[in-house]
Amino acid sequence: MTEKGRLQVEILASRLAAYQVTRIFTSPLMRAVQSAEILAEKFGAPVEQSEALREYDVGIWEGSSDPDGWEEYRAVNEAWMLRGEYERRMQGGESFDEVYDRFSGWLGKKTYTSADARSGSLYAGLFDLQLLLGVILFFTKGWFGVLAADMGAAMSTASVRFFAVEHWLVMIVALIFAHVGVGAAKKAATDRLKFRRSALWFVLSFLLMLAAIPWPGMAAARPLFRFFGLF
Repeated sequence: MTEKGRLQVEILASRLAAYQVTRIFTSPLMRAVQSAEILAEKFGAPVEQSEALREYDVGIWEGSSDPDGWEEYRAVNEAWMLRGEYERRMQGGESFDEVYDRFSGWLGKKTYTSADARSGSLYAGLFDLQLLLGVILFFTKGWFGVLAADMGAAMSTASVRFFAVEHWLVMIVALIFAHVGVGAAKKAATDRLKFRRSALWFVLSFLLMLAAIPWPGMAAARPLFRFFGLF
């Protein structure tokens, strides 16, 4: 570590003086360890090294000052930050997803477990059951008959159109999104991607389900709570 580096660590220590520092974490990189040891001496706190905190692997360009390496470094960082291409990497190096998984694992972030997978499957399975009940009601409660008898009249009346066409179509799309979420999570290579894809598709599915509910105030409104004459 250079004298300038030591001075910077001393300044950092003075700025942290108002805080109670109980543990110091560092990567195994020599200058990072030296910085941590200076802080440890100031605060009397133990130092813990972790591979998860090391700088990301730049592959074949590690330790090189070749202009081509710097150009690839710039291109990969732009792909990550500007275009969300998190799988991009320098030759032989780490992708953003791999760096994220390494670091988030150190922070104790949750891994995608079999319980998470079962929760997604349960959501989709309950949706399947709901669709089955909906199909039964559609054909037994007269909506199919109304639609078949006079489609023009059904489509021109908002409340009838909602139940005869819009409600079940939107619910089917929501069901498809739920199953896409289950499949997308299974195919994802990392826990982060599993959670991200599950969240995306399940949230879209849930929002569509909400959109297909006949809320109070709508032309096709139904009571939020129906007791069917029990109370």
